[in-house]
Amino acid sequence: GTYRITYDLFIEPGTTLKTFRTEFNKPAFSRQVWNIENEPRGEWITVSNTFTTAEITPAQNLRYTFRPHAAENPGVTGAQVMYIDNLKFIEIEERP
Repeated sequence: GTYRITYDLFIEPGTTLKTFRTEFNKPAFSRQVWNIENEPRGEWITVSNTFTTAEITPAQNLRYTFRPHAAENPGVTGAQVMYIDNLKFIEIEERP
């Protein structure tokens, strides 16, 4: 199905992280890259992304990870602090 991922993000001032990845392990491996380089620091924002994968069912042992990747963040050093809240996965229903 097609899903919208939405969550609130607070990036601490001084954090220079440019991107991070989110990854699913099931129903099929899926990766999204989130560009946050130009997002405001020091305030809550809402970010969202749409992706398509096989249907997600309650019986699956779904793992969803947030992962900064060094190769996508050249020049970023030191502590990088952000907070994530209100994570939502909403299936998008196709209508005729």
